[in-house]
Amino acid sequence: MAEIKWRTMEEIEAERNTPPPPTVEDLKAELEKLKEEKKMTDLALLELVEMLLG
Repeated sequence: MAEIKWRTMEEIEAERNTPPPPTVEDLKAELEKLKEEKKMTDLALLELVEMLLG
């Protein structure tokens, strides 16, 4: 005989409130955003080094 696992209202609400996993498109967009931020950080660091050294 199969055993039924009862869930509490808190478990059901937690499941309903969890966001869906990101899509591939979302992840690609986030990656592009992070790449652009890295470029800007690299440029700022380069300018800072040039100011300190030269």
